[in-house]
Amino acid sequence: SFKTDYAASARSKCNRCRQPIAQGAFRMGPMVQSDKGDFKYPQWHHFACFEDSWLPKHPDALKSTASISGIDSLKFDDQKKLKSLVVGGDSTLETKAVTAEEKQVAADNKLLWTRKEKLELMQNAEIQSLLEHNKQPNSGKIFGGRNKMIDRAADAMVFGALKKCGVCKNGDFYFSHGKYKCTGSLDEFAKCENTTTDPGRDAFKVPKYLGDDYDFLGKYKFKVRERNTLTMEAENPNAAANAAANAAASAAASARVRGRWRG
Repeated sequence: SFKTDYAASARSKCNRCRQPIAQGAFRMGPMVQSDKGDFKYPQWHHFACFEDSWLPKHPDALKSTASISGIDSLKFDDQKKLKSLVVGGDSTLETKAVTAEEKQVAADNKLLWTRKEKLELMQNAEIQSLLEHNKQPNSGKIFGGRNKMIDRAADAMVFGALKKCGVCKNGDFYFSHGKYKCTGSLDEFAKCENTTTDPGRDAFKVPKYLGDDYDFLGKYKFKVRERNTLTMEAENPNAAANAAANAAASAAASARVRGRWRG
């Protein structure tokens, strides 16, 4: 698996050229096992170093963009750069929006980044308060942390605050590879697998005290928009079949466990 983002500081160094990765720079790295505990961490590279040096030495490693954590938070052009690197992908793929569908998604992406840049001015507690005011999750592995809270708040400001899942009634949605996926459970055995491009939403509201403190929030007015989604997922020819087989095996195993418990 891999991780990508824009460096939050200039503390990390590129694993290839050993030079610092500047704050805000596009970086990419494979997840490697730590020798200090049972966890993995990203071995960061400048994107150019990853593309020109690491990837040629591991030509079959990047099999699907589904294995890249953080790709949904990138700017549209950088998402397409990564898509072009996948095994079997088109290395000459145009990184700018070309089709009408891509142009719509690129426009949405630009709106999101405009909001993100404004939200970066706020303190963590203020962003958390903004999310709580709109009944949005803001903690835990999926929703916690500054970058994830900013992503969530930007999505809610542009398209509306996400409602709970309509299938399991308890799960919150998160955006991943062009779709919204539920985090809830159907029962104690089965996770909710509801995935949609059109989740329910409510109008986003700004608390008065935050509107008074931040001009961009004070001037904010919610406008109904539908998020245009275009899956950024690219994969090698065998990946889809492998994923389907794994899903079928998992479902069969879950059914066997439920059968033994009921018996």
